[in-house]
Amino acid sequence: MRYTKGSIKINNDLNRIDKELNNNKNVGKNITILENYLNQPYFKTRVKKILFKGYMQIRKIDKAYNLIKELYESTKEETALMDLVKLLLDSGLVDKAKEYVNDAYFSNEKIYLLGLIYEYEGNYEDAIATLKKLNHTLMEEDMHIELGCIYEYMHNLKSAKEEFKCLLKTDKRYQATLRLIKIAFGESDPKLPELIQSFDIDNCKHQGDIVQYKRCVKYYKYLRGELIDEDIETYFDRQLYSYSKDRALQHVSKRHLLKGTLYKLNDDINLAEVYDYCTSNLKHLVRKDDTDMYLVKMPYDIGYLMDYKTDLLEVVVIPNTNKILTMYPVARIGRYEKMLEKEGKVKDEQ
Repeated sequence: MRYTKGSIKINNDLNRIDKELNNNKNVGKNITILENYLNQPYFKTRVKKILFKGYMQIRKIDKAYNLIKELYESTKEETALMDLVKLLLDSGLVDKAKEYVNDAYFSNEKIYLLGLIYEYEGNYEDAIATLKKLNHTLMEEDMHIELGCIYEYMHNLKSAKEEFKCLLKTDKRYQATLRLIKIAFGESDPKLPELIQSFDIDNCKHQGDIVQYKRCVKYYKYLRGELIDEDIETYFDRQLYSYSKDRALQHVSKRHLLKGTLYKLNDDINLAEVYDYCTSNLKHLVRKDDTDMYLVKMPYDIGYLMDYKTDLLEVVVIPNTNKILTMYPVARIGRYEKMLEKEGKVKDEQ
């Protein structure tokens, strides 16, 4: 390709936009620019990759799915396959994800995605065995992150911490440190202050990691009684102190009305009744950190992901309370089925 003044401008724009989207800046404006560049033949593939990132940030899942599906089927690129399969898994479409992975050429990315599929199915031992094949490869860091998350699902926090500690001298050290901090919250670990101090915020480049870290610091101060009225500035601070039922329902309603999102609540449900039911049925703890997450099985279909109905909600609460921050439908994937199955066995034994 011969670079002209126009193509140099587009290339510079794409470099800038990619960087800004990584830091969640000017998302709407940049998406508009990218959509206008879709008709540039020499840049089409790169534009689609960056635009996919933008659509995911504003939760335009329908557009993101169509874009990445088209990109993978036309290029067979491994990075596009990774994005496509992860989106399908998050949508609960495990069988569809399997089809794409099974048809893909053998690669480290394929091994990684097979491990993810086992994880979503709840086959943790197979997931661990598969992912460990990536040791001493270019995807070793991704392996440690995913293994750590799987061990957390298994409530094997000792092994989870070992996986995250493997990354403390790598490019994924910020992500790993955040997971270690959040595990320490749940364990009331006396080394929590040391972990918080070890996060090098001045050199962290990813805006999402910085936001998560600041939430952790505020939560730590809140637990110690050091967060006073004069310090309350952010949305997260207000959640910790006074997040009412009305405020939570307003938040849920606002997200429910967004078009193109991954999930949708049924139009005929009474959100206030759902809220009350959930506060009394927080049995399945999925994750415990600066916001605790529970799985709640509703006695009826609550909504759907894409075109698939579900009766499950993920419910996010203020830590150690039943004060709900938000809730949304999730798919009946294998790891959640196992949690429900365990509850059923306990009831039968009683």
